[in-house]
Amino acid sequence: SRLVARGFTQIWGEDYHETFSPVARFESIRYLLAHAALEDWEIESMDVKTAFLNGDLEEEIYMEQPEGWAVPGKEDYVCLLKKAIYGLKQASRQWNLKIHNSLLALDFVRTYSDAGVYVYRRQRGDMVTIIVLYVDDVLLLGDNPSHISHVKRVLSGQYRMTDLGAAQRFIGLRIRRDRSTRSIFLDQEEYITSVIARFRMANCIPAATPLPSGALLEKSQTDYTARPHFRSHYQSIIGSILYAMLGTRPDIAYAVTRLSQYNSNPNKRHLKYAKYILRYLAGTKDFCLHYDGSSNSGLIAYSDSDWAESRDDRHSTTGNLFLMANYAVSWASRRQPTISLSSTEAEYKAASDAC
Repeated sequence: SRLVARGFTQIWGEDYHETFSPVARFESIRYLLAHAALEDWEIESMDVKTAFLNGDLEEEIYMEQPEGWAVPGKEDYVCLLKKAIYGLKQASRQWNLKIHNSLLALDFVRTYSDAGVYVYRRQRGDMVTIIVLYVDDVLLLGDNPSHISHVKRVLSGQYRMTDLGAAQRFIGLRIRRDRSTRSIFLDQEEYITSVIARFRMANCIPAATPLPSGALLEKSQTDYTARPHFRSHYQSIIGSILYAMLGTRPDIAYAVTRLSQYNSNPNKRHLKYAKYILRYLAGTKDFCLHYDGSSNSGLIAYSDSDWAESRDDRHSTTGNLFLMANYAVSWASRRQPTISLSSTEAEYKAASDAC
């Protein structure tokens, strides 16, 4: 068991202010892993134990004594928190500020493009170490093993940390590596298996494509309103497969993006297509991203679009894909905000978005 604060009783402006805490983007993680494959960098990982308990509070916060643990004769006393505790609205932010200052003290610099990525570069520029921070998970990449070991020792001296050695898992992604061929494989097989089991699709017949040929995707009739339980079930499926799409599965990006547009009022046809994606994942759960470091292939971008495909409002859909080390590091499938009057205009918008 763990003592947590009842953060829902906090009042903004009195015992908390800012609550936002940044984490690294999936695109940054994949790009850096691809770069590590190309450069044959070291990839290590660490985990911080009870990370939120390290945060320093800026507000004066009092908490009732835990039920059953009140000091005899002082039942009316309250606890003054000296540090952050799980349950507080600002706990994650205060932890991020704490580890941020620790990394700055080690001469790391936070990147402008991603607040979860920190870079250390020696003055002569012949050594680099990069830290990817995702709440309490830490990924270290670099070309100098001794400096990575030094950083790990310093951080372990400041916080209770578990040294996980060569990275094998990070925020649900499984990392496999073959140093002899400079290859890195990234997949979510375990996560996808658990999702399929959760929605009782473990014994389903696998599908060959993310959506069936000629799939009709359009809004429900105006006189139809989905029941709360049905809507919640549909949203659970979409949310679960969305995480797989964001992590390692660009092949389902279009299908998931289109079906997520009907989250507010799904019907049985939408649910059938959502389960169709699960059937596709059941047959392809071992698919992975393979970054080939021996290819020496740099960044390559592709863009595409359909034209007025949406039957609801005739908006077009943009798709783009970025490759590094011969495999995908970033992808997107999104609805264009304005209507295109020709296929050429839709293609120009997609190309502009990719740029």
